[in-house]
Amino acid sequence: MPSSMRSLSSPLNGMGSTPLPRPLFFPPTASSSSVIGAALVKGFSVAAGRLGNATGSKEALQMWRQICARLNIMTAPSVERQIIESKGCLGLVCKAADVIEKGEVLAVVPYLACTSPIMALASPWGPQLGSALSSYALEEGGVRVDYSKEGALTTAFTALAMQPRSPLEHYLRHIELDAGGAASLEAALGPALVAQLKVIEALNGAVVEHIHADLRGYGLTVPLADLQRAHRLCASRCLDIPGSEEFFGGPALVPMADLINHDNQPPNIAIYAESTHRIGPLLRQHSSMNLMNDSFKGYAFCVVVRATEQVDGGNELTYQYVDATSDPSLYADKLYWASRFGFVPPELH
Repeated sequence: MPSSMRSLSSPLNGMGSTPLPRPLFFPPTASSSSVIGAALVKGFSVAAGRLGNATGSKEALQMWRQICARLNIMTAPSVERQIIESKGCLGLVCKAADVIEKGEVLAVVPYLACTSPIMALASPWGPQLGSALSSYALEEGGVRVDYSKEGALTTAFTALAMQPRSPLEHYLRHIELDAGGAASLEAALGPALVAQLKVIEALNGAVVEHIHADLRGYGLTVPLADLQRAHRLCASRCLDIPGSEEFFGGPALVPMADLINHDNQPPNIAIYAESTHRIGPLLRQHSSMNLMNDSFKGYAFCVVVRATEQVDGGNELTYQYVDATSDPSLYADKLYWASRFGFVPPELH
C-alpha cells in the first residue's frame, strides 16, 4: 500500500486482539454486474475533487444522517456536515451552539461499513479478487504511476460495495466527485506541472483499463465507470488508521471520516481502531451519544473519531493529510496534492 496515504495521529487508547472480520455485503442481483474496482497510486493518483454532495441544505444534512444511521454509524449530535466556504467543499464542523470537549467521542463507525484489503479478501469474492489483481506500474515521459495489490483490493471491494443490495451503496453513490477547481489548480501548478498532471491522469486511466480486463478474466464483469469511480473515491479518501493493520490490512475507506478535511494547523481530531467491547465504557465517559444497540455490539471492532482538543461552535474538524514535520518534501510537492486530492494547499500557492 502506498506509504503516502493520508495518515493520522496515534490513537488515544490501545487496541486489543480481535478476530478477522467477515464482511456481510450482499452479492449483486442477477441483473447487475458482478463487480470490482481500481487501485491506489503510489506517489501519484488521479485528481479527485473533494466537493462531495455540494448542497448544504437541511434536507441534504438529514439525508446524510439517515444514510449513516442505516450503516449503524453513531455520530455525536454536536457534529454536522456543512459546506466550508473557505475551501469550497463539504466538511464536518461543531454546531454553532455547541462546544466539543477534549477527548469527546464524535463518531463510531462499525468495521462492516468500511472497505480495505483484508475486508476484500474476506468477502465472498475474495478468492477471485486475490487471483485476478496484482500490482501495476506504468511509465511515460519520466512520470511513473505505481498501484499496489493492496490498493487494488481496496478499490475493488469499494466498487463491489456500490452495487445494489449492498448496505454501502447509498453512501458511496451519494458522494459526488465533482471536477471543480481546475482554474485554481492550473494557477497553483503552472504549465509544466499541469502537463505532468495530464500524463498522470492518462496513466491512471490505462491502469484501470488493465484491471478491468484482469477482472473479466476471472469472471468479474463491472462497468468501467464503476471502476473509475471506485478509484477516485479511494485515491482521495482512504485513511491509514492507527491500530487497524491486523483487521484492515492497509488504508481503508471509512464512511463519515472521509468528510474530514485537511488543514495546515495541528489536528483537532484523532481517528483510530478500537475493539467493540471497549466502546460502551468509552461512550459513557466521553460522549453524549446513546449507547449501542444489540446489533452494534455484535461487531468485532469499530473506527472511533475523538476530539484531541476543545472545538468551539462553528469550527471545523480537521487533520493534516500529510505531516509537514515528518515528511516536508512530500508536503511541499504540489503535483502530489493535485493528483491525489484534487487541490493544492493555499500555503503552497
